[in-house]
Amino acid sequence: HIVKEVENKLRRSKNASIINISSIYGFLGPDWKIYDKTKLGNPAAYSVSKGGIIQLTKWLATTLGPKIRVNCISPGGIKRNQDQKFIKKYINKTPLKRMATEEDIVGSVIFLSSDLSKYITGHNLVVDGGYSVS
Repeated sequence: HIVKEVENKLRRSKNASIINISSIYGFLGPDWKIYDKTKLGNPAAYSVSKGGIIQLTKWLATTLGPKIRVNCISPGGIKRNQDQKFIKKYINKTPLKRMATEEDIVGSVIFLSSDLSKYITGHNLVVDGGYSVS
């Protein structure tokens, strides 16, 4: 995989950091009520693959440390022209009362790739507007 291809270069780097992108569905089951009466679904394969990314992050963190840090970001729903019924239900379930934008994830990437997080590895940073708190 790609990590094997770049591992030697990362080991020579001063502050090597790998950031994987998963999803809240990597650790949460879907709330089927928000999908009811919409054209959207939530296939099992999506959740299984996203859960695998979270576990791969932990495996890589213990395998590549201490020289290379490996973390994961699990965003909540990102607004991308979904069915309005779905958006309304999603927003009602989220404490910040909105879906994410791509820009909402950027700060997490900057944080995990910087020295501000130099003692963080194997972590799954949830960026979901509070969706997963309930």
